[in-house]
Amino acid sequence: MKAMLEFDLDEPNDGQKFNVASRATDWFFVCFDLDVELRNMVKYKGAPKAVEKIRAKLHELMEDRGISLDDMS
Repeated sequence: MKAMLEFDLDEPNDGQKFNVASRATDWFFVCFDLDVELRNMVKYKGAPKAVEKIRAKLHELMEDRGISLDDMS
């Protein structure tokens, strides 16, 4: 099975969509690395409750968009 995304880079909106699509893996790993850092701060460094709330909010925002950090595994 194959999938192909096609963009008309002469169209401004398609140019933006291309940039988002082509950088999606980078964005995923930014979120993944942030989640790991927040988890480590809570688990090993006794971070304040605010850090736990930030991590929970990150997961909530991803869930609202139908995405998960498990999507890449």
